[in-house]
Amino acid sequence: MGFLDRFTQGLKKTREAVMGQAAAVLRPGHKLTEEDFEKLEEALLRADVGPAATDRVLEGVRRRLAKPGAENDPAAAVREEIEDLFASAVTAGAAAGAAKGAAAGAGTPAGAGTPAGAGTPADGSPGEKSAPRPDAAPGAAEEPKKR
Repeated sequence: MGFLDRFTQGLKKTREAVMGQAAAVLRPGHKLTEEDFEKLEEALLRADVGPAATDRVLEGVRRRLAKPGAENDPAAAVREEIEDLFASAVTAGAAAGAAKGAAAGAGTPAGAGTPAGAGTPADGSPGEKSAPRPDAAPGAAEEPKKR
């Protein structure tokens, strides 16, 4: 059995365990108790959702189910909250990627940070010969240093 097969089987087992734990709690029309929220929290943590995301999901579910006129469907509330969590993560990731790309494009101008006349000119030409060294023979000029 290859890595991908083992990984897929592991995910299937995790999903089944989590869904089995949560299924009794997430029945439509069932009013969630504190014990139900604890079971749901345990299921999310076992699914490696992480403590911060679990707290966010549970708070969102509480908020959704407490709204006046809200449908008493805990499974739908959990699903919507997890979808919102993924959507905000994707949006945050895209924004971070855009910011990183903008920062990379805002590099230093050609020649910045090097002494005047050092390095290759911005146009890519080999450059001119530098001034003679004070200890060099009169009329001698140095070749530009190679990098």
